[in-house]
Amino acid sequence: MSTNAETVENTFHNTDRDVRNRLTVIASRVQAEARGAKDAVYNALKHQREFATEKLSKAGREATRFSRRYPIQMIVGALALGILIGRRRR
Repeated sequence: MSTNAETVENTFHNTDRDVRNRLTVIASRVQAEARGAKDAVYNALKHQREFATEKLSKAGREATRFSRRYPIQMIVGALALGILIGRRRR
């Protein structure tokens, strides 16, 4: 027949094992969620980078086409902008 001390010791031992098992399960779930969040952020940033690259390329093509169509106006505009920036820096 077991004594009360042995029963209490076995209860603490079993509780310790249960807590460790639960912590292991929680840690693995947190790790899986963190991995999912990392993948979601990576995919969102990748999409934004591709979108920005596409839009900047299109804007560059439009600016090149516009400057070829109106070269004199582009030169005058660039000079005016340069003068304004130069005056602001003084």
